[in-house]
Amino acid sequence: MPYSPLGRGFLTGAMKPAGEYPADDMRSWDERRQPGNHEKDLAAVRELTARAEDKGIAVTQLALRPQLRERVSNTAADRHVQIVAAMVRDGL
Repeated sequence: MPYSPLGRGFLTGAMKPAGEYPADDMRSWDERRQPGNHEKDLAAVRELTARAEDKGIAVTQLALRPQLRERVSNTAADRHVQIVAAMVRDGL
């Protein structure tokens, strides 16, 4: 299961930029939440959400699709991102 994108609020819209967390919170120095990266992630979520809406499914269902298709383990987060990106590119 894609733990990070779902469990950490990435696809649900709960992910906030690093500056909104206290300095002692690991999310304040998390690379994904830093300026530049955070905005790119938000743009990717908007695109994935639009693709999911076009298909009449939730973005979380779209996120789970690669898991069901290719049995990607949750330790292969980078591969999961590549699969989702390929699916978006191919219009799946």
